[in-house]
Amino acid sequence: MIDLDGTLIHTAPEIARAANVMLAALNLPNLTPKKVEKFIGEGAATLIARCLTQQLNAEPTQELLTTAKPLFFDAYAQIVAESKPYPQVTQALQLFKKMGLKLACITNKPTAFTIPLLEKSGLLPYFDVVVAGDTLQRKKPDPDQIFFVCEKFSILQSD
Repeated sequence: MIDLDGTLIHTAPEIARAANVMLAALNLPNLTPKKVEKFIGEGAATLIARCLTQQLNAEPTQELLTTAKPLFFDAYAQIVAESKPYPQVTQALQLFKKMGLKLACITNKPTAFTIPLLEKSGLLPYFDVVVAGDTLQRKKPDPDQIFFVCEKFSILQSD
């Protein structure tokens, strides 16, 4: 089981660009790519909220969040496939497959972004299972995605 963002593919620059397009459309100040990168990790809704408030734990108004989400998603949809795998990722995945290992990609990123990103980067064929942020009702840090992969690979949770 391998995470996508920041593990296989360096997605932070494109996420930061989309966040700043969203912020500009709302007449809010831009964030540095480094600041946006600190906000990544618990799914798009959390990322958007953090970018809007420019804080890790503050909550924007529901109205602002509702307005901001499509702005971010539209901007990100235009550039998601520009992200590139980290060096040696493809070679490592080739080696894992050659060893006969089953591989799963687990991410909080929605399927609409996950599959095109994996396809464009050439990584999709290496994965037996892809679990996106909207595949199940709950996502990371909840363990449901891991349990789902265990079931697909016939691995007991106790193992």
